[in-house]
Amino acid sequence: MAAPPQRNRTSSAAGLSAGTGFSGVVLLLPDGPVKSILLIIAPTITVVISSSWYVFTQEIEARVADWRIRSQKNKAAILYERLKKDEGSDPALTEQARQNLNALTIIEVEITKRRVDAIVSS
Repeated sequence: MAAPPQRNRTSSAAGLSAGTGFSGVVLLLPDGPVKSILLIIAPTITVVISSSWYVFTQEIEARVADWRIRSQKNKAAILYERLKKDEGSDPALTEQARQNLNALTIIEVEITKRRVDAIVSS
């Protein structure tokens, strides 16, 4: 059996640490029924956190990547519009700005396509 990818092992270790931290916090609570209940379910919560940590980090990374692309695309659109309106701007520079905007749009569409394909194939 092949070893899991390094990234998956790292996120599992991070999730396990978070779950263990949760258990440590529960132990610091004053004695009572809430502490007893949380101590009983702490191992389950640790396993859930550990197993879902990779999914959560992947989702966060995807949202940050989307935000970065959107941000760059908005900046490129503003620059292109500004160059189009400026009569003294170099036509080659305006064309390069348009190509940059198109490239970012293609990247955005390609990423969306890959995500849809991944959802459909799973």
